[in-house]
Amino acid sequence: MNARFLFVAGLLLASTACATKIRTITANVGTSKGVYIGYWEGTCMFGCDLGDGKAMFCKVNDDNSLACSEQTEISALLARKQK
Repeated sequence: MNARFLFVAGLLLASTACATKIRTITANVGTSKGVYIGYWEGTCMFGCDLGDGKAMFCKVNDDNSLACSEQTEISALLARKQK
């Protein structure tokens, strides 16, 4: 009984502690001011959860650094609705 409990507890701990957040670009649209990037973000280990769609806007500064900001209104439209 104890061995079975420890095995299940260890398995649950391993499945949550080693998960990795993954981002995958799904679309991008360039404008004269910068680029809108659409991406999927979820957590993966042995498989991936459903995740959510998100969006950010990026532009290149004069010193060639990249400035990106989350587009919360667009991301809210892309997110799965919680029940």
